[in-house]
Amino acid sequence: MIGRFLGRFPKTISTLILGLLAASIWQATVYVETVVRPRQAAEREAMIQHEIDRANKLFLRGKYETALSEYDYVLTGFPEDLTPLVESELRDRVGTSLVRLAASGNEKGDIEKGIESYRNALSLRPAETDPRTHSEILYRIGDAYLTLSQGTGDAAPIPNAITAFEDGLAVLSDKADAGMYATGLRLVGNAHRRLHELDPDRNPLDNAMRHYEEALRIAKPLEQPIAHGETLMEVSRAYILLAEQGYRHRQLTEAIKTYEKALAVFTVEAFPRRHAGAHKEMGDTYTIMSKLKPRSRSDRAAHQQRVIRYETRAKHSYRIAKSFGFEPGFEIAGADEAAPVVVEEEKKE
Repeated sequence: MIGRFLGRFPKTISTLILGLLAASIWQATVYVETVVRPRQAAEREAMIQHEIDRANKLFLRGKYETALSEYDYVLTGFPEDLTPLVESELRDRVGTSLVRLAASGNEKGDIEKGIESYRNALSLRPAETDPRTHSEILYRIGDAYLTLSQGTGDAAPIPNAITAFEDGLAVLSDKADAGMYATGLRLVGNAHRRLHELDPDRNPLDNAMRHYEEALRIAKPLEQPIAHGETLMEVSRAYILLAEQGYRHRQLTEAIKTYEKALAVFTVEAFPRRHAGAHKEMGDTYTIMSKLKPRSRSDRAAHQQRVIRYETRAKHSYRIAKSFGFEPGFEIAGADEAAPVVVEEEKKE
């Protein structure tokens, strides 16, 4: 067709026409490659990022079921467009969504699938390229196993939790990343505490306490206040667990002393939510203490004075806790009579 058309013209004219035609095709190709396709790619990238942002907002608001659908849409719909880093982040959040849904009793949740998603995220984020995030994901895997144990009442998942926590510790330095390292020690301590809770005779709480003590040694209260304060909170909970097995007043008193240490770290100015949370648990502990029986007949008068003192202190702690929306588990009548405490907005941690 083109040959017949060009045959009507002299050879020089035909050559010129062919040259112009080739130039036009070349220009069109260059335009497609340099303008159209980059624009299409940018539009596709923006669309994918919009979907990811939407899923992340739902996740941060605790809308895990909807967020899970959005993450699945991106992961299955655009697998070739995601970098390993982005895919790792998405699979990490899929894992958290599945675990938290399962913990809340939602049928969309599945802890074992959540752990599988975490492991997929882990494979995309090697320890040598990003040790901190790699460690964080391992901590979440361990925490998922603990959640599984809480749901089933079985000790079988706990060794897996300990292994995951220890693997997370193994890629960190206790000096270069003291806060994360101490967090791992605290989590190992929590796993041992869970073993003690299930079978105290075979699993002494000393195993947990050793890890807590090491975490407190590494995480200094001024340099790593969150890691230090959260470990103190776990120590208090350990004393409360011990109180169920005997020497109740002594163990609960130790729990109170440790909560007070946590409050000294989680000041109301710097960490108002954590400060209020510690007060909530301390109020619950005082309430338990107020319900203890007298040690003997001769102790009745002194016991009554202690009860009044414990109730007063519980009310004080509950007022602070309730001003931040915490609901006490053992609240005594009248604990909310005073005006709420107003503090500054919590600083970024």
